[in-house]
Amino acid sequence: MASREAWDALAQRFYAKGVDIFDAADPPLTDAGARDPNVVALTLLARTLRTMQAADLLLQDDFIVEARTLTRTIMENLFFSAALSEKGEVFVAELELDDITVRRKRAKGLLEFFEKQGASTEQHARLKAYRDELWETHGKTAEIKMVEAALVGGVGDALIAYRELSTDAAHPSAASLSLHIITSDDPDAPPFTVSASPVLDPTEPADTLELLCMAVLGVIVAVNDVLGGVGVGEPLDLLAIDFAELSASNKADRGDRENLPASEG
Repeated sequence: MASREAWDALAQRFYAKGVDIFDAADPPLTDAGARDPNVVALTLLARTLRTMQAADLLLQDDFIVEARTLTRTIMENLFFSAALSEKGEVFVAELELDDITVRRKRAKGLLEFFEKQGASTEQHARLKAYRDELWETHGKTAEIKMVEAALVGGVGDALIAYRELSTDAAHPSAASLSLHIITSDDPDAPPFTVSASPVLDPTEPADTLELLCMAVLGVIVAVNDVLGGVGVGEPLDLLAIDFAELSASNKADRGDRENLPASEG
């Protein structure tokens, strides 16, 4: 299996490539302004690189579950970057309508809160006027669904990893909560204890770095495509090949472990 050190080294190369593209990008000034797909692509890249730095800091201190949660966030950047690459200005418009939908829902929640207080305040009136204006100006709008963005962008396979990260890290699910339970077969000991730190498989750090690299590489490829190809830093095809080789090593090792007899596992 590819070592944690090998994955970490590759992750640093991906980060450097992302920085090279961001620094060298020179998006044209158009009538769209900050709504230009090139600009939106750069914001997605910036968000990805910043989150990658945070995940790296967590991994250094063995906060693996927390790093996996941030990796899930980068997966969302991947879905949006890929959809942006496919749809361009149309996706930017959808992104704005998504924001309007969320604002309207937040306003609705706050209005309900104020109404429960039993008083109609000036703030309540302003908020109601704001919500009504959104309806009058935009009509019915919709939120962007991560699944739809991933499928439109051609990265639907990444949804498998996204769901795993949701279940074992991002959400307080039975799976993620069970990581804090240590069972015992010793008849003289309690049947289980609760651990402050999650109990993880030794392969989890490398597995997390693999998913992190996959998501970051996907964002870089999509953003570079939107920008029309920024020829700086390491070639993307070389980075992709090195990722595929490390990933194949992990896959082979997982297969070997799954095929071990029960007495050896």
